[in-house]
Amino acid sequence: AYYVVLISDRTKEGAMQRKTMIQSDLTVKLVQNEKKTWFHWVLAEPFHIDKIGNETQRIRNLGYQDAWWTIGRKLKE
Repeated sequence: AYYVVLISDRTKEGAMQRKTMIQSDLTVKLVQNEKKTWFHWVLAEPFHIDKIGNETQRIRNLGYQDAWWTIGRKLKE
């Protein structure tokens, strides 16, 4: 499974503050990278490798120009 990352921050507190930048109609969850150095707000729905590129572009078109994708096994909830 692959996830679209909307916003990242080095601290959980910073990530929580930045959540207000996310549109309320997007369902997101907070995860941490496997090295525990970043917190990421990702779309809650995972995507297949065949769809992740299109979904990332759709999110960028909504104004999240720094959106990127990552594989789920590199994230911890």
